[in-house]
Amino acid sequence: MVLLSDHTMEVSSATIEYRYKQIENTYLVWIGTINRYIQLEEPAFWIFQQFTSGMLPTETVKGCSERYNLSESEALKFVFEIDRKLKELYSGHQQKFDPLLPDDTLPQTFDSYSEKFIRINDKVIRFTFGSRTLEQFIYPLLSHLECHVQPAKYDTHFELFKFGEMVSMRLNKQRGFGWPMDQAYKLKGALFLHIINLIYDAGEEDWMGVIHASSVSLNGQALLFPAQPGGGKSTIASLLMAHGCRSISDDFTPVSAKNGLLYTFPGRISI
Repeated sequence: MVLLSDHTMEVSSATIEYRYKQIENTYLVWIGTINRYIQLEEPAFWIFQQFTSGMLPTETVKGCSERYNLSESEALKFVFEIDRKLKELYSGHQQKFDPLLPDDTLPQTFDSYSEKFIRINDKVIRFTFGSRTLEQFIYPLLSHLECHVQPAKYDTHFELFKFGEMVSMRLNKQRGFGWPMDQAYKLKGALFLHIINLIYDAGEEDWMGVIHASSVSLNGQALLFPAQPGGGKSTIASLLMAHGCRSISDDFTPVSAKNGLLYTFPGRISI
């Protein structure tokens, strides 16, 4: 058996960087190579560790059989299952949609619906919205940070507008991005990631991920509540804040790749 041999991307024990967090009998594993998560239990987690250490598949099957008192056929099934999950993760990564558009794809001007400015710490951000729909989609989460007097200078300018069948974002009149209309939520995620990078003077590679979750902290410990919109994560976070917890983020929680810590994002809580 040859693990992951049919991938054009090189996947081996030498290229898989990972971190994990054990929660009772479950391991939440972040694979840094592709910035994806996988949830494992024993013996699957042990098998994953053996693969990342360079152990041969035949030795992994034998070790799994002895360690967990399984037949070799049962151990082989577990090894194949880990192989399958990794293939799915890496295959999905290879098919990742790149929203960055070639230079000069987007028009230099468009009909502007509104101009907004916000201040976060010492950073000033300018927004130009091409429609009321886009303004209402983005701005309510940031409106509590609004500069009521337009500043003469700003650090970053985001232009958000519809272009053809895409929703588009241009950063500082230079870099342009576009997503299909049914993926407008990705525009919001990309915009907020750029804002996070601006706040913390960071780059995309500095984050393990930005989790769509509400999060609070108490006594140096953090709780995250991932859920779909309307799933109640903001309500739970607000109830905990009423009992002494501090808000980290309501909707997008960035996690550092360096130390695994959560960082704040100053979006408005929406209930």
